[in-house]
Amino acid sequence: MHLNRLKSSPSPSTISSAYDNIHNLLSQAHVLEDASGSPTTLGRLTSHIFGLSNPQREQRMVQLLFTEFLSVLEDSIQAELQHSVTLFALFEAVDHHFLNLARTVVRESSAQEELHADMLSSLWTRLLGTRAAELRKFEQNRLLLRDVRDKTVRNKGILVEHNGKLLTLKASLETLRSKLVSPLVRGVNSTTLTLEDQIRGLSDVSDYLGDVRKQQKGKVMETLFGSVPSKRFAIEDRPGTVIVNPL
Repeated sequence: MHLNRLKSSPSPSTISSAYDNIHNLLSQAHVLEDASGSPTTLGRLTSHIFGLSNPQREQRMVQLLFTEFLSVLEDSIQAELQHSVTLFALFEAVDHHFLNLARTVVRESSAQEELHADMLSSLWTRLLGTRAAELRKFEQNRLLLRDVRDKTVRNKGILVEHNGKLLTLKASLETLRSKLVSPLVRGVNSTTLTLEDQIRGLSDVSDYLGDVRKQQKGKVMETLFGSVPSKRFAIEDRPGTVIVNPL
């Protein structure tokens, strides 16, 4: 409304324009207005007698518009702040309700888990009854069998490795025997050993290797059956097989 009034105001007359120019000159000379723009005593007297100049009217109109704009803006900001405070209060209430709900859910979940555990334990006890001791014994036997199986697998690996070493030693002895016996038996000029001495030496070597083989078998069997200290075994070596008898 004020802007429309400012735009629709008629053009100033010559006398009014002259008054405006004289007023501006005196105001710039700090006669009617001081340095801060406030009217002096002479300026207030002039305005009271001749009225406000057009620039003063426009300035007052602009100040009025700006003041009203600031008032409206401050009222809007204050209303938004009040609305925000209300929203924050609502959010706090909702958050409090959710927190209480979460606590209730945790408490109910814990109670359900405890009840479930009690029901399972009572059901397990009812199903077992007098067989609890048998179940414990079965568990102990299961653990013992697993331990024995691990030891058996480990001893089997040791036995396979020892068997490979024996096969390698056997092949080496066969090669050595072929290298030693053939030249002595078939040689025409061999006068160092007779055939009986060679056969006797080979028999002694065979007996010595048999004793070594028995010792190695004894060590292997002791390794295999040493995991049961409460039992003793007698190892009988026969041609082509080994018999283990408990004592």
